[in-house]
Order: sequence, then structure tokens, then C-alpha cells
Amino acid sequence: MKPVRLILILSLALFLMTLSGCKGTKSLASTKYQTRYLPAVVADLYLGMPMKAAIAAHPGMKFDSDDDFRKSYIETFDSDGLSNITYYFDDNAEGSLYEFIIEYDNAEERDAVAAKYLGKPNYEDNTEWLYDSREGFNIHAWNYNSKLVIVGVIKGTEWSEE
Repeated sequence: MKPVRLILILSLALFLMTLSGCKGTKSLASTKYQTRYLPAVVADLYLGMPMKAAIAAHPGMKFDSDDDFRKSYIETFDSDGLSNITYYFDDNAEGSLYEFIIEYDNAEERDAVAAKYLGKPNYEDNTEWLYDSREGFNIHAWNYNSKLVIVGVIKGTEWSEE
């Protein structure tokens, strides 16, 4: 192969690789398997996300409380049948996000969202959900009144037995 032809082929390949990288980048949350179980309103977040990154992604979060084992933030909504979301962060150095409490205007709205993202209940006599996050922890979810609670059973957090 002639050197000029080789240089042209390599240049074209490099150009195409550069072009494909310019299509935009996916957020870290969108690359995580667990996000398939999270309602659209929190799909840009993920269980285990550092608190600073979560607050940057959802600047509408307001500090709610600081217990000796967790910090909680709340974000309010007035659309899409959604009332508010409470976020629990572990009281460790990064403040890992480990729980969403998503409150809907009514149980019917909650049930529709749960069915869409979680499917049919598969745990605790088919009243709750349990899934593998594929990141070393389980995702446990259940309904409470008009709320959908989604928890990452992450080592060292409130719901972990370790």
C-alpha cells in the first residue's frame, strides 16, 4: 500500500471517530442499568450518586433535615400529578443518594407510574418490588399511601443489613 493512500485512510478513520464522539455525551445516570426502574422525573439521578452531583442536577431541591445517619432534601412540583420528592442521602463523606420518596397527587397516578417503570410487584407476596441494580446492591420499592418509595439497599446505608 502506498504511503499517501495509507495516510488518507488513517485520516479518514480518525475524522470519522472524532465525528462520532461529537454526537453528545450521555450522562452517567443514563448509562446505569438501574435507571430503567426510576420514574422519568428522577431518571437523571441514580442510587449511589454523590449529594453534590444530585443537587446540581436538581437545583430545586431544598434542605429538609439532618439526622445523625442521613440528610434529607425535598423538591416540590405542581404538575404531572406529582406533589414532591424527598431524597435521602447517607451521612457519609460523599452523601450517597439512597432513597427517593415520590409523592403523587393520588394513588392512581402513583400506580400508573409504578406499573410503567417497575412492572408487576415481584416481592413480599407480590405487593412490593425487588430488583438487582447490577451495581452490587438491590433496589427495593413499595407503595405507601400516595407515595412510591424507591430504595437502594447500599452497604452502609439505613436499609442495608451490613
